[in-house]
Amino acid sequence: MADSPLCPFCCGTQGSGWLNGDHPTIQAGIVQREVCFSSLDVDNDYDYNTCTWKTTANVRNCGDFYVYQLKETPACVLRYCGGGIEVPSECENYYTFDQGDRYELSDEGGWYCDSSKKHTSKDWYGEGWYRFTGKAGNQMADAPMPPYVCGTGASGYIDGDHPTVQEGIVNRKVCFSYDDFEDDNPYNTCTWKTTANIRNCGDFYVYQLKETPDCVLRYCGKGI
Repeated sequence: MADSPLCPFCCGTQGSGWLNGDHPTIQAGIVQREVCFSSLDVDNDYDYNTCTWKTTANVRNCGDFYVYQLKETPACVLRYCGGGIEVPSECENYYTFDQGDRYELSDEGGWYCDSSKKHTSKDWYGEGWYRFTGKAGNQMADAPMPPYVCGTGASGYIDGDHPTVQEGIVNRKVCFSYDDFEDDNPYNTCTWKTTANIRNCGDFYVYQLKETPDCVLRYCGKGI
């Protein structure tokens, strides 16, 4: 619940409800707090009163979240309002990579490409935000791989660290490994390259991906 004064007419109501006090620690158990409802003050040049109505609520810290024992609001139209970090749209609206042959250790074979031009992967829907899940793993591979794994010819991985939640959206280089026919090395770890935006959504990552720079190239997953 919001824990600082709100403007009236916020959060879909006229009287915006907020917790007038600190949220408790786990050790504090259930605590009682005053809840205020902000509204316009017509007697004061239409400024707003941060506590036109009030009630009380019990609050408990459950470790990863809070719960609130709430009463009916003391008048209408009043409402309890949420606070905290707004969930970025890309953490709710994304495509999913969930094919088992996309996993970095998969040797199922295939010549799939994350492109609309040819050999299009079954789970490629064009440029946009993607999440790795299911048999594809839980994030994009972030270390060089040999070619001919994860259902493609050239295997794509993030050349850099994954971000923290606090970093927001970061841009990283993506490399695609392939045979190096002109060298004694078994393969070139960055025959092709592109970039991708990444966000840490807390429990998972999402990736804003472009079509691969050639075919057959594919973004590969890792993890459990």
